[in-house]
Amino acid sequence: MGSLDQNTPMVEVNTVHNHFLLYGLVGVSNHQLQDSAYVGDIKEYKVKKSITFVDGLLQWLTFGIYTPTTTTYYVPFNSKK
Repeated sequence: MGSLDQNTPMVEVNTVHNHFLLYGLVGVSNHQLQDSAYVGDIKEYKVKKSITFVDGLLQWLTFGIYTPTTTTYYVPFNSKK
């Protein structure tokens, strides 16, 4: 978000686990994230949504019934929180 350059040094500030059912079709909790709750009032930040190894393993073990994801927030290294 904002006008960050691709090569801007970033630092991880928060990681959130999201919970879904049926291959991500039904949100259970933490599926409507408010970015400001995790980065504060910083206007320029990056959000990475991914499926970690553990998320994928849980999805595989439950045959897609439970489908967790992980959201990670990054802010520029020199930003003040």
